Formats: sequence, structure tokens, C-alpha cells
Amino acid sequence: LETEDKTKYAVNESLNEIHRMVGKKNFFRINRQYLLAFKSITEVQHYFDRKLIVNINQPTEEKLIVGREKASEFLE
Repeated sequence: LETEDKTKYAVNESLNEIHRMVGKKNFFRINRQYLLAFKSITEVQHYFDRKLIVNINQPTEEKLIVGREKASEFLE
């Protein structure tokens, strides 16, 4: 788990459990690896095959991609 200030924590819970604890109102699980706070999102771009690329306020090593199955739910 990495916070906005880049502090890293080891956690035993799954992302599903963490998402349930922090609430779906302020966080979205964009894929199997990332649970993002909506306030950290700076830009969303359309990607091929109805997917989305999400940019956040801190650099990441890989593109943050929302699959087409979750894209509509994410945009709501």
C-alpha cells in the first residue's frame, strides 16, 4: 500500500477488503493491482478498445488502465 505522500505500508488484507474498509465513495479499484482515491486523479483519457488511462498526482512506473468492463462504472 502506498499513500499520497509516498509512504509505503505492508498490509495483510486483499484489495477487495481494503476497498470495503475505505469505502467506494472515495476510492475505485481500477484493476487487480490498483485502488485509487478519486482525489488523486488528475486526468482520464480514452484508450483503445473502450479502456481508459488514468493519470494521478504522483508518477507511476506503469500506465494505470481501467478495463472496458469497469470503464462505465468508473466514469459515473
